[in-house]
Amino acid sequence: MTHVIPKSPISQSKVYVVKEIYAPYFDPTFHSHPEFQLNCVLEGEGSRFVGNNITSFKAMDMVLIGPHLPHVWRNENKYFEKDSTLSTRVIVVYFHKDFLEKHCG
Repeated sequence: MTHVIPKSPISQSKVYVVKEIYAPYFDPTFHSHPEFQLNCVLEGEGSRFVGNNITSFKAMDMVLIGPHLPHVWRNENKYFEKDSTLSTRVIVVYFHKDFLEKHCG
């Protein structure tokens, strides 16, 4: 995975953004963004690629990703099969790198 897609940053008017995502599989796009990302997998399994590290993930996996660090969660192949009944669920929190300084300091 060498091609990294930059994603749009969250608005400067937001302190943080929380998303709960249900999907048949995680977005397989290797990407980065300028915010921190706290990612908690509630359903799903596969491989997590963060920078040059590859690790397995499963339900209750929680990871904090730093700004501009390329990453992707890639489900096992069985999630992409035509008749799959598997699904994923994740809670993601994005926050700016100066979040604590600006809003808690």
